[in-house]
Amino acid sequence: MLYLFLAQLPMQLLGAIITFADAPLYTWYLSAPRTWGLSPLDDQQLGGLLMWVPGNLWIWGAMSALFFRWAREEGDPS
Repeated sequence: MLYLFLAQLPMQLLGAIITFADAPLYTWYLSAPRTWGLSPLDDQQLGGLLMWVPGNLWIWGAMSALFFRWAREEGDPS
């Protein structure tokens, strides 16, 4: 569980940096076509949120499964 937690920290940190940036991080992104009508900053913040929150749900699911397996084995007297 510790390894999974440590593995998700860089993605969490990068997602937070992208989400809370005051301006687009890449200048070429300013001239990219807008497919959903979002401004470059709004699109970047949405991408950061997607990376930050649901991007790590699988890791939290794996840690939960490991925790409950460990707890079940600890409670089993055999």
